[in-house]
Amino acid sequence: MTALRRLTRNLGILTGSGAFAAGCSLAALALNSRGLGLADFGVLAAIQAYVALIGAIAAFETWQPIVRLGIRWPNQLSRTLACGMTLDAAAALLAYVVAILGVLAFGAVAGVEAEHQTLTLIYCSSLLFGLAGTPKGYFRLRQRYDVLAGNNVALAVAMLVASAGLYVTEAEFLAYVVVFATVGSLYNVSLLVRMLVAGRAQGLKWRLPLITVRGRRHFRAVFAMAIGNSAIATVTYTRRNLALLIV
Repeated sequence: MTALRRLTRNLGILTGSGAFAAGCSLAALALNSRGLGLADFGVLAAIQAYVALIGAIAAFETWQPIVRLGIRWPNQLSRTLACGMTLDAAAALLAYVVAILGVLAFGAVAGVEAEHQTLTLIYCSSLLFGLAGTPKGYFRLRQRYDVLAGNNVALAVAMLVASAGLYVTEAEFLAYVVVFATVGSLYNVSLLVRMLVAGRAQGLKWRLPLITVRGRRHFRAVFAMAIGNSAIATVTYTRRNLALLIV
């Protein structure tokens, strides 16, 4: 397959999946707003925006160094991926801790009132599964945009099905929080599992990157690239989620 054909194919996959996912999201939005009512739907939106904001601030954009170093040092791909997964896990734990402390200390300022703190803490647990950065980089490196698009479509469909089920059963607000947090977590975990399976089939071996001098040196290279990209991405995501919280 030529480079032009591959580019056209990947562009078509991403565009088509994005349009389909957007349609599912709009349908889910309509169901959720009708099922919850304006007041509870607004609270849910504030909770989701708060968690997304903390996740964006704490996350490293590990997919970019995975691609760059994977091309530069293909024989070190196992070590690069291990470094990326380590960063993802550290960022997920940090985001979870910061989110909980933020709710307890500044919940009212963030738009989370005292009666909704427990629900917010439940939704914060989804931050522990924010492990999709490295898998996204791996599948981009392998030109497997069909995997990424398929996972996005699956997430959109799962959210739509969950929203329909919650609407039909007239579920309580707690059920919405638990179900949406679970679906979002499964998306990240499923992408990680697919990367581990694909990597094992290609003979990649996973080792802890910090136990050797060479591994620590490689980790610092991945970290340096990731922190610079993360600063730019954080500004972009923060603008969107912070605006929702202010409203």
